[in-house]
Amino acid sequence: MASLFSVFVLVVYHQTTWSMVSTWWNLETFAHGFLILPITLWMIWERRAQLQEITPSASPLALLAVAAAGLSWFVGSLANVQVVQQFALIGLLISGVWVTIGTQAARRLLFPLAYLFFAVPIGEDLVAPMMEFTASFTVELIKLTGIPVYREGLYFSLPSGNWSVVKACSGIRYLIASVTLGCFFAYLTYQSLTKRLIFIAFSIIVPIIANGLRAYIIVMLGHMSDMTIATGVDHLVYGWVFFGLVMLLLFWVGGKFKDPEPTANAQLVAKAQQDYSGAGMTWQNTIVGLAALIVMVFPAAAMVMEAKDIPIPDKTLSVSGMESRWQESADAFWFWKPLMYGADRATHQYFQRGQRFYSLSIGQYLDQRQGVEMISFRNRILDKDLMSWRQIEQKTTDLDLQNGTLRVTETVLSGEGRQLLTYSWYRVGDHYTASPYVAKFYEIIETVGFSDQGSAKIVVAVSTKQGDEHAEEALTGFLEAALPEIEAALAITASSGSK
Repeated sequence: MASLFSVFVLVVYHQTTWSMVSTWWNLETFAHGFLILPITLWMIWERRAQLQEITPSASPLALLAVAAAGLSWFVGSLANVQVVQQFALIGLLISGVWVTIGTQAARRLLFPLAYLFFAVPIGEDLVAPMMEFTASFTVELIKLTGIPVYREGLYFSLPSGNWSVVKACSGIRYLIASVTLGCFFAYLTYQSLTKRLIFIAFSIIVPIIANGLRAYIIVMLGHMSDMTIATGVDHLVYGWVFFGLVMLLLFWVGGKFKDPEPTANAQLVAKAQQDYSGAGMTWQNTIVGLAALIVMVFPAAAMVMEAKDIPIPDKTLSVSGMESRWQESADAFWFWKPLMYGADRATHQYFQRGQRFYSLSIGQYLDQRQGVEMISFRNRILDKDLMSWRQIEQKTTDLDLQNGTLRVTETVLSGEGRQLLTYSWYRVGDHYTASPYVAKFYEIIETVGFSDQGSAKIVVAVSTKQGDEHAEEALTGFLEAALPEIEAALAITASSGSK
């Protein structure tokens, strides 16, 4: 019955199921997702002897878990947060198994069932900090080696040539593979929770350090060979070979502390079989039927919410009223502009004051849906295909304005023979934030409250150069003058139009 209920959940939430499968298929980083279900089923099969000691019985308490998972999916659907929906789907599968086999049996399967969470394709948010760590780790080791190196963001130069840390060098694939395999190995090898947690901790730490060493070794191979080896695709091959050796060493050491496997109690098995043969099915069917109804409620509610009309004003979005202080230009001062995919209203404007050049970019999102969201991997400060530009530095900073403090993401870009200092932040309803996670939370609150104020991503930039001490002051002044006009441009009313 647990298998049938799981299939039922996957069918009812087929869109979320497909979103996971398509990610596994399209992104190599998450291709391991195809292995999670077979591994989980194998771990459950390995536990069959211990499961035979327990009489299966439906658990009414698990209905609360089903409802909680379904509600989480519904909230994720309202806010178009795909990862929340995917986690909720796994929660529905786990709580569905709990409903059908009972608390005692589900407790025996806690680890195999929890392993299903590895099927959720997450980890992209770790790419940027891991790239930064890899660059810093590599440069520091190069310095210790005695080789002169100049670093600019994720780019660094040696006398023999130039290097950069790109997404493939971040080590995110190594980390995900290591943690996924490490948890599986810990489950198979140890019975002690302490031993399992220690090994899992090592499976997190080791690949991060190993990736830094990998990057250093590749740079040194390129440097010592006068950039003839380890400078192309071959350095990825070297990386996987090195990672494989590190993981083999980790598992070999971990295997030295293996615990004996538990054995089934024959008397408990016989008793469970006898109890189950006399158990009535009416109560169990009732509980499972209630669980099925709960599962279906939330997609139906989501369909009702999605059917509501969203007021959409004129597509034209323009910030005006600053001409007396900043002269607007019809010509673009540079080719860079932030990506704001799918915005309902957008503007990219350029201004000049004295010898300073500024830009203002806004993307307003009023009718967000799956694939067209303000907070998305598609929307970034720098288009990765814009090869003439690169990101030098990024941090979060607080700006002291006349009306209060505004937290923004400060990014320094370099390209076309110039540098740009940019400030970016989100506006959700009446809230400002630099954090995409906080912005998503505000969007959930706005959606649940049936607010139609919409969301917006705002980016201001000023041209600068190394050693320019007044760029931050100039951009802050521009932002403060533009903020009231931005608010006026983003203001919408129900009478503005409809979808």
